[in-house]
Amino acid sequence: MDPAQQLAKLQSLPVYFVEEAFRESLWPYQRQILNSLRDNNTTAVRSCHGIGKSYTAARAVLWFLYCFPNSKVITTAPTFRQVEDILWRELRSAKQKAVIPLTGSLSQTKLDISEEWFALGLSTDQPDRFQGYHAQHILLVVDEAAGVNEEIFQASEGIVSSEGAKTLLIGNPTALAGTFYQSFRIPNISKVQISCFDTPNFQQFGITIEDIRTNTWQQKINAPLPAPYLITPEWVYDKFLKWGDNSPMWQARVMGEFPIQGEDTLIPLQKIEAATVRELIAKPEDMEQIGADVARFGSDKTVFVHRKGPVVTEIKTFAFLDTMETAERLFDFSRFHPFGEVHIDEIGVGAGVADRMRQLEDKKEIVGINVGLPANNTEMFFNLRAEMYWGLRDRFITGDISIPANDDLMSQLANLKFKYTPKGQVQIESKEEMKKRGLPSPDIADALVLAFGNVYNKPNILSYMEAMKA
Repeated sequence: MDPAQQLAKLQSLPVYFVEEAFRESLWPYQRQILNSLRDNNTTAVRSCHGIGKSYTAARAVLWFLYCFPNSKVITTAPTFRQVEDILWRELRSAKQKAVIPLTGSLSQTKLDISEEWFALGLSTDQPDRFQGYHAQHILLVVDEAAGVNEEIFQASEGIVSSEGAKTLLIGNPTALAGTFYQSFRIPNISKVQISCFDTPNFQQFGITIEDIRTNTWQQKINAPLPAPYLITPEWVYDKFLKWGDNSPMWQARVMGEFPIQGEDTLIPLQKIEAATVRELIAKPEDMEQIGADVARFGSDKTVFVHRKGPVVTEIKTFAFLDTMETAERLFDFSRFHPFGEVHIDEIGVGAGVADRMRQLEDKKEIVGINVGLPANNTEMFFNLRAEMYWGLRDRFITGDISIPANDDLMSQLANLKFKYTPKGQVQIESKEEMKKRGLPSPDIADALVLAFGNVYNKPNILSYMEAMKA
């Protein structure tokens, strides 16, 4: 077989190229993605968490780049950190593992074979940087595609206008709008959906969703997991207990489905996911606050959240603390964050914590907050809780908040619902109503809203009247 025939063969056999070049065995859906990329102009992949999306995408990049001479590959993701630390980290690792010589000069986010033959990782808020790349064979890879700005999709349309152009869109299905969402509704796009139950650690043992619901999955595992680095039954069962199987996080992260979110969803999952990768920088003059949601024993947790400006810097959770222990832990937490106010939910046992903190703390203002009191804007909000959560919602909608990628926090935020009272006021679903839906108390979310809440200190009229009598 002459070199031209060999090249044509490799172009038609991406699975063979990957398995031979890297001495790796792909599982069925990875093979499906590679073959779909070969056979279709555009392939859209929506999947659960932890299936090795970037692993597959990196090998798709190397197959295309090395099997199509003078080709160009452009990869992107919502942030440059994701480009560099996820897809290109996997690409650099794959190139090093190759058992055949893969030539070219490799940097953090570029692989140059020649001046006109290269792969490039790119993420920017300047869409015009995606213009000007042309070749007969060109591949556009969009990782975490649900979070990529629509202007980037529009600017990159010119990249894939040639006859040999290919596009791979891949990610968790978190957004109910935009190019990634619409790609699963366009007939001529090849679509792949992967749930956790399609992956090796479930397929080998025949583990189904009913096994997760009934906690019988462990009985089916009679050998070591074939791919412990991928999503595991134990992880899925843990999320079933924490999220429930009707939550947006379960639908997107476990089932690989676009979440069912009604008009009563307070914060869309897409906005929550975006806040976990948003790279905001707190300024020295930015306000600092600590929010403390206090629980006493039971399944609920005590949570402390610190934020500086729009950036959440630390989250601490505790279980099984009494009032004095909670106050001591909160005092220690406040020592590490010496500026700003401490906002404490003073309903129930929180009142005792607030009182003790006032005895311990002489440098910070301790603000006890009863979120059941009337809102500052009583025309629009049912109570202070609704007003504070609506303000937090606005930060997510406008992009003025950055939070850690904490699964429990993200799930709690995504599960929050609101409604309108007969007077037209916004009312947030109560903890009791959430528990009736099988959801845990939103303790981390409540601490977050306390950390961001700007509360006007209102005089306590009853206490004032009692004082006047004295």
